[in-house]
Amino acid sequence: MCPDVGVGFSIEKLRDGGSFAACSLDPQGKEWWLYIGVVRDEASRRIGYENPKILDRELGSETGLQWAECGSLLSRVANSIEGMDDSTIRSLSEMKSVIDAEGVI
Repeated sequence: MCPDVGVGFSIEKLRDGGSFAACSLDPQGKEWWLYIGVVRDEASRRIGYENPKILDRELGSETGLQWAECGSLLSRVANSIEGMDDSTIRSLSEMKSVIDAEGVI
């Protein structure tokens, strides 16, 4: 089940070298992330992405999503963020590309 988007506050490429998170606070103030983790081979080369999931930051739980649901949810988060900076816009574009390719590089 997808959470109520509430207000998005961040879309970013994480420091692990390629995972993505779109972060939001629902109307009750609960933080959750739309998360797509990077997959690497033995030589640390990026070879794809995990299936998307929702991470409940408060409970530490996760729920898997279909790629189509992920794209819809990302759009809702992006539309709720006011005044995106260049870094956020770049991360949003890259995250959309990963979703469109369903995690395949």
